Amino acid sequence: MKDASIFLCMLFLHIVDDFKMQGILASFKQKSWWVSNSPEELYKYDWIISLVMHCISWSFCIMFPIMVWYRFAIPLWFLFVFVINVVIHCIIDHLKANSQKINLVADQLCHIIQIIFTFTVFLLLR
Repeated sequence: MKDASIFLCMLFLHIVDDFKMQGILASFKQKSWWVSNSPEELYKYDWIISLVMHCISWSFCIMFPIMVWYRFAIPLWFLFVFVINVVIHCIIDHLKANSQKINLVADQLCHIIQIIFTFTVFLLLR
């Protein structure tokens, strides 16, 4: 039952971070926002840091239940999976927010697959 609780917490924290906590980063991670609101050359790539910050926040949130399970003494694999989640989340969100190659449904399915992958790694390596 603990495993199910961890997985459900991961899903819940995904929803909280991707929909509630993202706030202004939802706009800032879009190139188009910067072009419309700060078109100066100085701000040309500021969308990238906003995208990365959101992805770090999201990865931290979905992996937080695993950190709690380990009582914050996380193993090395955890850091590796954390970085993978950040990179994959950046790619997925870029495809939705900037390239407009996927919609919200595909975006969310990809994130749920990330959570399933992370949870599976946790089950196999704990």
